[in-house]
Amino acid sequence: MILFKQLLPTKRGLGGALNRFRGSSLRFFSSSPETFVEIHSQEQEVVIALGSNVGNRLHNFNEALRLMKKSGINITRHACLYETAPAYVTDQPQFLNSAVRGVTKLWPHELLGVLKKIEKDMGRTAGIRYGPRPIDLDILFYGKFRVSSDILTVPHERIWERPFVMAPLMDLLGADVENDTVACWHSLSIHSGGLFESWEKLGGDSTIGKDGMKRVLPIGNDFWDWSLKTSVMGILNLTPDSFSDGGKFQSVEAAVSQVRLMISEGADMIDLELSGIPVWRIIIDPGLGFSKKTEHNLELLTGLPSIRAEIARKSLAMSHSPVLLGSSRKKFLGETCTRPTASERDPATVASVTAGVLGGANIVRVHNVRDNLDAVKLCDAMLKYRRSLA
Repeated sequence: MILFKQLLPTKRGLGGALNRFRGSSLRFFSSSPETFVEIHSQEQEVVIALGSNVGNRLHNFNEALRLMKKSGINITRHACLYETAPAYVTDQPQFLNSAVRGVTKLWPHELLGVLKKIEKDMGRTAGIRYGPRPIDLDILFYGKFRVSSDILTVPHERIWERPFVMAPLMDLLGADVENDTVACWHSLSIHSGGLFESWEKLGGDSTIGKDGMKRVLPIGNDFWDWSLKTSVMGILNLTPDSFSDGGKFQSVEAAVSQVRLMISEGADMIDLELSGIPVWRIIIDPGLGFSKKTEHNLELLTGLPSIRAEIARKSLAMSHSPVLLGSSRKKFLGETCTRPTASERDPATVASVTAGVLGGANIVRVHNVRDNLDAVKLCDAMLKYRRSLA
């Protein structure tokens, strides 16, 4: 038996947005799973969860997304990437998990068929339930509809018990309820406070970095958990007209020597200054400097939490992205401290790095690695102590 419902507004007014969709109206019913008519044709917004723990997991995600697009699923938003310990069957490799929002004209069971074909084409075979797989694609939400049949249940019935599903799902939302479809998804939660309450019941953001689940960014063939510590990015200017150290590292020997020096002093990465992206590939740079007035730069430097909060209104995923702070030797530091020569601004740089890290920066981009590394270590210790008191 197949049951297909569309939730319809009952009253205007997360309180009012949830109440709007608590009522429902039956829109489809059929007693035969082989013959059914789904009575809508417009594009529907969907949420699809992704999981992989066999082979190159990120490549598997990219290939699945390519095949989804080819099959009539237009991806509009990506969640963060999460590396998670396996659930249910624990003797298997770690999973990579995420989710996407998209729009499609495929009907629910057509969509299910497309996703199952993608799984099969990518090498998934019948095996141990919850066992290893190159790709796993699950429909979490389909428009404003509730679907129940022998082969498909929407919302997915295990959303509410799985942090590795709820975390990327929350990334696809904003702190603001942006439209009626999202309000409907909140109303489908098993908790009265919507998806936000469901996530908090599982532990919320406090679960990230614990219990075998970490938010990661792909770096080469590895995955980087930027929450462990603030990272220091050394700057190597290869252009002859750089405001700070232009022309010093024009030869290969000089450049390599400077890279080795910064690494020996503790740099985690090096920035080489030469003349529809998934959120898991994005690092946010607020853009200190860049023709801004001193007061504008000071506002950015002290306002990193507000910047994250504003981004979160539209995309929680984007608000979780690592923030890079590039204040090193910038002009506004010279104007504030009366240091017209760029190389004399290192003490001010240390102060700005300290303010930035305590305000939420995850990466600091600096010329003087050694001194700023000490500042970063102290800030990380302070933040760790603050968290221990919470």
